[in-house]
Amino acid sequence: MDALKEIEQLEIADFLKAHPPFGDLPDGAIGHLVGDITIRYARRGATVLESGIKNEYLFIVRSGAVELMEGGNDLAIMLSEGSCFAFPSLLRDGITRHGVTALEDSLLYCIPAKTFHAFCEAHDAFRVYFSSAEAGRLRAAIARRSESQINLGALQSAAVPLERMVGARPLVTAPTTISCGIAAGVMAAEDVSTLLICDDGALKGILTDKDLRRRMLAKQLPYDTPITQIMTPDPVTIESSAAGFEALLLMMRNNFSHLPVTNAQGGIAGIISARDLLKRMSLHALHLAQDVAKAATPEAVCEATKPLTQSLIALVDADLTAQVIGEFVSSVGEAAHRRLAELGEDALGPPPVPYDFVVFGSLARRDQSGVSDQDNGFVLDDSYDEAAHGAYFKALATFVCDHLNAAGYVYCPGDIMATNDQWRKSLTDWKATFRKWITSPDPKSVMHTSIFYDMRPIKGSGKLVRDLRQEVVSTAQANTVFLAHLARDAVSTPPPLGFFRQLVVEKDKSGEQSLNIKRRGVMPITDIARLQALANNITAVSTKSRLEALQQASALNKDDLRDLMDAQEFIAMTRLRHQAQQAARGERVDNLLHIESLSRFERDHLKDAFGIVRRAQSALSNAYMGGLL
Repeated sequence: MDALKEIEQLEIADFLKAHPPFGDLPDGAIGHLVGDITIRYARRGATVLESGIKNEYLFIVRSGAVELMEGGNDLAIMLSEGSCFAFPSLLRDGITRHGVTALEDSLLYCIPAKTFHAFCEAHDAFRVYFSSAEAGRLRAAIARRSESQINLGALQSAAVPLERMVGARPLVTAPTTISCGIAAGVMAAEDVSTLLICDDGALKGILTDKDLRRRMLAKQLPYDTPITQIMTPDPVTIESSAAGFEALLLMMRNNFSHLPVTNAQGGIAGIISARDLLKRMSLHALHLAQDVAKAATPEAVCEATKPLTQSLIALVDADLTAQVIGEFVSSVGEAAHRRLAELGEDALGPPPVPYDFVVFGSLARRDQSGVSDQDNGFVLDDSYDEAAHGAYFKALATFVCDHLNAAGYVYCPGDIMATNDQWRKSLTDWKATFRKWITSPDPKSVMHTSIFYDMRPIKGSGKLVRDLRQEVVSTAQANTVFLAHLARDAVSTPPPLGFFRQLVVEKDKSGEQSLNIKRRGVMPITDIARLQALANNITAVSTKSRLEALQQASALNKDDLRDLMDAQEFIAMTRLRHQAQQAARGERVDNLLHIESLSRFERDHLKDAFGIVRRAQSALSNAYMGGLL
C-alpha cells in the first residue's frame, strides 16, 4: 500500500512540475505540497463549487474540463488540464465569486487553503503567479466603474435648462431630398457631427457621423443613396425648458447619444448630445480656472476659488477619471498661484531679474485632491544679488503666500514656501543644493529630493527649471548609491495589506481605526514612478506621464507598468470619492478611510491594487537594493 501511495505521489509530482507555477518550486517543496493534496472526482454536470460559499481549497484540473460561471450565472471560461481555479477567493476573504461545473468527467487535485497560503509566503514565484491575476480583475473593475450609470446627484449639476445650452450657433439642416454624399459634404463644410433633416421646418429625421459610417460606408452604398435610407426617422425630441439631466436620462433610457431640442412653439431650437452634457461639468471647471485667472484683486482670487469644493463633488459624481479630476483641481490651484504672482508684481513693480515661480509636490504633478496646502519656491536667474534684489523677492513671496493661505491653500506645515529663504535662490545655488543631496545621501536629503524634484514652473519662461531638471536627472542617474537610498525610501511604507490579504488599519488621531489612503496607497506609486524616471533619464513630472514615458521607452515591463497605472487610477479615485463624500456632508476633508464605509467592490479591488503596488515595491528593491529592504 505504501508503495502504491508513493507511486501515486510521484505521478502527482511529475504532473505538477509540468504546469506553472509548480514547475518553479524546488523538489523538496513539491514533495511537501503533494503530501497535502487530496483528490476529488466530479462527474459531468456536477457542481464543483457554488458562488457565494466559503472555499477551503485551490483546485487543479488533472483531467477533464470544468466551466467557470461568472457570478454563478453567465459562462465565463472553460478550464482544462493543468488549469487552476478558486484561488481568487483564497486571496480575498475565502468567499467564492464564481460557480464551477464539470463539463466532462473530471479529476481534480485539491490543495488546502492553509498549504496554499504557506507556499505563497515561502515562495515568491508561487505568490506572484497567483497574485498577478489581480491585475486583470483590477483593470476590469476600473472599466466597470467608468461605464456605470451616472447617479442623480451628479445629474443635478446639469440642472440648467436646455434652452441655455443650445442656440449658440445657427442650426444646420438639410431636406429629405438630398443624397448621402451631399449630406456628408454639408456636415464637413459646417464642421458638425449631426445633421437635422427637415422639410418646411418640420423635423423628419436625424443623421450622425456614425450613421454615415455604419449605414452607408460599411455597406458600400453609393454616394447618391437617398438620405432617407440611412437617417433615423422621426427622432425623439425634448422641450428646451427641460433640464440637462432630463435629456441625459432620456438618452440613456433609449440608448442614443443625440437629442433634438424643440422650442415652445414646437420648432427646432437645436440639438444636444450626451457628450455635451457630460462635458458641461468639466466646462464649469474650466470656467472656474478662468475666473481665477481673470481676478482683478487678491480678494477676488479668494472669492473665485470658493466653488472648487462643489465642482470637485460634481466631477467625482460624474464618474470622470482621477487623472481628469486631479488635473482640474490642479488647474485651479495653478491659476491662483500664477494670478497672485502677477498681482504681486503689479503691487511691487516688475522683478529686477528673471525668475521661475515653481510649485512642488501634488500641484507640480497635477494630481491635487480635496486637501491642499501650498508648496512653492523661486528659482532665480544667476544675475540675482541678495543685497540688491533680496527684499523684492521676499516681499513678493510674502504677498503670494499670504493670499494663497486666504484662498484656502494653507501655509505649508513644513515651511516649504517661497517665504523661506532656503527655497528662494539662484539657479546655481539650486544646482549645488541638489548635487549635495544626491552625492551625500542621508534620510533628510532623500526626503528633500523626493519633494523638490517634483517641481513645475507656473510663472516665468520655465528655462531655469528645465536647466535645473536636466542636471538633476543626469547627476542622479549616474549615482547608484543615491538611487539605492531613494529606493529604500520608496519601499519604506508598504501598502496596507496583511498576510491573508486583509486591509491593515491603524488608529487615527481620534482613536478610530482607519487607512491613510494617501500615505499607504497614493504616495508609494508616486515614489516608484519618481525613482524609475530619475534612473531612466525621464524628465516628466506627473506620475502618469512618468509611467507612460517608461512604457514608451521600454524601460520596464509594459504589463507591469500598465498594472501600476491601473492601480494608481483605482486608488486615487477611491481617495477622491472619499473626499467628495466628506465635502458633501460638510465635513473636513482628509485621507483617512474607514474600512466599514467602503463597499465590498471597493475593498476587494483595493486589495488587488495594493497587491500590485507591493509587487512593484519588491521589484524596486531587487533592482536597486539587491533585494534588501
